[in-house]
Amino acid sequence: MKKNEIILASASSNAAQRNWDHSATIPQKDVDCLVQTIINAPTKQNETHYKVYYTTDKDLIYKIYHKTKHFTVVKDTTHTSRDGRTSKEYNVRNSQVNANLLFAFCDDWNQDNSRSMIHAIVEERDDIRSNALEEREKQRHFSIGIAAGELILAANLLGYKTGLCSAFWTHEMEGFFHGSNLQLLVGVGVPHPDKDRTEHEEVYNKDIILPSVRSGPDDEKWKFPTFTKDMKIEQL
Repeated sequence: MKKNEIILASASSNAAQRNWDHSATIPQKDVDCLVQTIINAPTKQNETHYKVYYTTDKDLIYKIYHKTKHFTVVKDTTHTSRDGRTSKEYNVRNSQVNANLLFAFCDDWNQDNSRSMIHAIVEERDDIRSNALEEREKQRHFSIGIAAGELILAANLLGYKTGLCSAFWTHEMEGFFHGSNLQLLVGVGVPHPDKDRTEHEEVYNKDIILPSVRSGPDDEKWKFPTFTKDMKIEQL
């Protein structure tokens, strides 16, 4: 594989895909390849930090997508409570979830395969301080991020598009994942050939309650906002 192929795939993975070609089917060999990238993704000393569910079942994927009406379209905090909940009329569903293939990263932990005492006390003691729990959760989230990153890069190397979603409330998702605590959804699939990648699959501008955040005429599909990444990277 040439270096420029990796760079092109990483550039492709940078932008979330918001709509899909639902007539397309991902070959099983590609599904198996992507599953293997998750299995091979590193965690600290191969500790068990998460479990993953995946499906190509269109009906199931749509039902999961239907529970993601938590993407906020407003530009201020007026309609958001202190616990981070924005009134649903100011939200849309996150259509990057409604993909051809969906992965779900959920919490898992196996203390038998962990050597860190700061993790052990979280399991064994009732008098732990918050920093111990924060450290364990940090390790879990690092691991999920690494695996999701490898999955996304691999999918884009195979020619697919991807999108990550955290726009859900975990308790609304438990029924889909055997009661597991969902952390992240990753959609993988074939992009719709005739749509801008930011165009919502179902929502029209007339459905957006605030005219100021509509993206065009009422009879056109609403488009998700997009930003230019502003980050620093420098050699020491």
